[in-house]
Amino acid sequence: MVVGYEIGISRYDKIIYHSKWIYNAPWGHASPYLVGIWLAYILRNTKKEKLKLATVSLENN
Repeated sequence: MVVGYEIGISRYDKIIYHSKWIYNAPWGHASPYLVGIWLAYILRNTKKEKLKLATVSLENN
């Protein structure tokens, strides 16, 4: 038994729906844009301070 297998144009309609209303919607791309603005704001305000980054050491066993 195959579950969830569709034949026909109904699958194409779902792809068009996803492309038009979910992928191309402005609110779908707003999150990365807002995170970028927030990160730029943080980096600009901490420009005078030296950022301490943790070092990672990798050892081969």
